[in-house]
Amino acid sequence: MKGPMRLPALALAALAACATAPAKRTPDMSTPPTDAARALTGSPEVFRAGCAADMEMARREAERLAAMPAPRDRGAALEAFDAAMGALAEAGARASLGRNVHPDKAFREVAEACEQEVEALAARLSLDRRLHDALAGLDLGGADAQTRWLAEKALRDFRRAGVDRDEATRARVLALREELVRAGQAFIRNITEDVRRIELPAAALDGLPDDYRKARPPGPGGKVAITTNNTDFLPFMTYARDGAARERLWRLYLLRASPQNAAVLDEMLRKRAELARLLGYPSWAAYATEDKMIRSDAAAAAFVEKVAQAAARRMERDYGELLARKRRDDPAATRVDGWDALYYQNLVKAEAYGFDAREARPYLEYGRVRDGVLDVTARLFGIAYHRVENAPTWHPDVEAYDVL
Repeated sequence: MKGPMRLPALALAALAACATAPAKRTPDMSTPPTDAARALTGSPEVFRAGCAADMEMARREAERLAAMPAPRDRGAALEAFDAAMGALAEAGARASLGRNVHPDKAFREVAEACEQEVEALAARLSLDRRLHDALAGLDLGGADAQTRWLAEKALRDFRRAGVDRDEATRARVLALREELVRAGQAFIRNITEDVRRIELPAAALDGLPDDYRKARPPGPGGKVAITTNNTDFLPFMTYARDGAARERLWRLYLLRASPQNAAVLDEMLRKRAELARLLGYPSWAAYATEDKMIRSDAAAAAFVEKVAQAAARRMERDYGELLARKRRDDPAATRVDGWDALYYQNLVKAEAYGFDAREARPYLEYGRVRDGVLDVTARLFGIAYHRVENAPTWHPDVEAYDVL
């Protein structure tokens, strides 16, 4: 990238995606990518234009690669391919970030549409035989390990995308991928937008930290509204002494996006299975694990079983410890229910091991945690963060840094 990259400091997923994009661009590009901060702080139209510019860059670089006469210059070919994929990675990361964090619903909808378009273009490029053949025909004699790895990984990904399948199969693969992206977005959106709430008497908050209680004063009827947002849910499940109230909130939390996500999940499972079969794999698990460290679905299943067996004895001991603690409150208890788990885990840690999460909170103040995360990642990746004062952001709480 030319110059510093400006991103929110704690958007680590997007930071990772953007930071791994190509470090240099080809000199003949006349339209640089829209700056991430400006795109996320502007109007939905500005964001859409930035997404379109990155996609156009990807198309242009892909066409440049396809049009290179054989024998192709290895460096120029890989640079064009890298630039195309990098432009899509940046656009996709920015769209995902906007879809997940932007406070304006209209902006989130535009970001979601941009993400779909980026994924669709990426799928089309992965099925373009011209690009595959251009890379497959490169002379890698004398190339260093990094260059070989890039070329080999690209060719593997083309194969996994289905570039070697017939035209009808490639068309169906493309359609399935686009449908899966939309379904995945719908699944997450249904959960995040389905915020439910219950009203409880103020006494149901006994055990919660003072700042939690002060931030949620009783309403006109003397009841306190607690939502299924994690900022409400997790502290309540950890500290609230009222087991019946914990159960009510726990059950409500599990009902988010119900029943609509049952149909979405069924659709995703069916289409994943069809996609895997079209690409020559017996199952989605076999397809999904092939390019991971575990390498196969059989190895993944064996690893899970190995971990389960290794952890079984300790799990039984820990569960018995939780049940014993619950029986001090309810001698007739025969099990630890889902709404009890966090509450009794916290009690056992405090009483048996002298650890109280509330006492650790002063050491985990936001500023200290932020600085610690930035310091560790700076040393780990060999980068530097410089705070940018008065930078445009999409929310007052967002802090902007230059990453150098």
